[in-house]
Amino acid sequence: MKELQEKCGVIAYFSPEPRAIIPKALTAAYGVQHRGQGGFGLGFSTESGEFVSFRRFGLLADTFRQPLKFDEGDTPFSLGDKTNVVIVHTRYATNGDDEEGNLQPCTAKAPGGEKVAVIHNGEFVARDKMERLVTKNFKEGDSDTYVYTHVLAETEGENWDEKVVNSLNKVKGAYFLIILAGDNLYIARDPNGIRSGVIGRDEDSWVVASETFALDKLRANVLREVKRGEILKISKDGLKILQDGLDGSGNFCGFERAYFARPESLMHTYERPDDSEHPERWISNALFRERCGQILAEEAPIPQLDYIVGIPDSGVAGGIGYSNGSRKPYRPVII
Repeated sequence: MKELQEKCGVIAYFSPEPRAIIPKALTAAYGVQHRGQGGFGLGFSTESGEFVSFRRFGLLADTFRQPLKFDEGDTPFSLGDKTNVVIVHTRYATNGDDEEGNLQPCTAKAPGGEKVAVIHNGEFVARDKMERLVTKNFKEGDSDTYVYTHVLAETEGENWDEKVVNSLNKVKGAYFLIILAGDNLYIARDPNGIRSGVIGRDEDSWVVASETFALDKLRANVLREVKRGEILKISKDGLKILQDGLDGSGNFCGFERAYFARPESLMHTYERPDDSEHPERWISNALFRERCGQILAEEAPIPQLDYIVGIPDSGVAGGIGYSNGSRKPYRPVII
């Protein structure tokens, strides 16, 4: 049986001026560590325009001990390095071998020599068609993210704005995607809205994350959800919509709400059409699971019920909700 391997955590932190923001990005990344524990990677552009990438197996805490410190002897950067943008990825392998080359960010060079970096939560489909879009030869163990990065690099376009939009119109899949090209940050979500992604503000800086809990780590404000099918650009000029998104929930992965996402993370329920742009209306996943349990008790009551047990951790909230709905006691039999 194939293991569940369909989630990763993505973070981007964008500052309008070059600053020592790597610790900020890593702090936010701790908020998505549960989404991928096989390895991590970060990337940023230096003030001179060079791209720095750092990837390792294991947890963030294995390398960046608290407070954020690490042995800089074998790394190409310092936590005090100044940059406009940092991207961080925590990997839960979905596609490709479990080798360091498939840790993200994945990078590629455009025909003109410009470098682009990609981090990705989700999975692209029809990989064979993707491979036929580029001149590069891939080996069997290369990840779908690595293949897409080369598709992006070789896609036609006068600039990265056009290349990002054109490349995403060539591929299909379930994705929340962050792209770093120069000092510009691009964000995209699949048209079906299967994968989650939010945008927030940390004072004058932008924060992009898979879940709101990452923003909580920074005490940043949640602004809105990235709409399904939406393509955004963040630059020194601010936030720009390159492709309008679609309203409504689409086919959002229910596994996120029921199990995978942190209980503290907020999501909306589409009870009103514009909920995605009003985070003050969103509810935590824990409360959502509790409400589901209460509704289940009303729709599927169990006769001669003695007590309710929740399976830790995500099933506890649902068990408490069922207890409230059935007015029967909850017992922590399983710890």
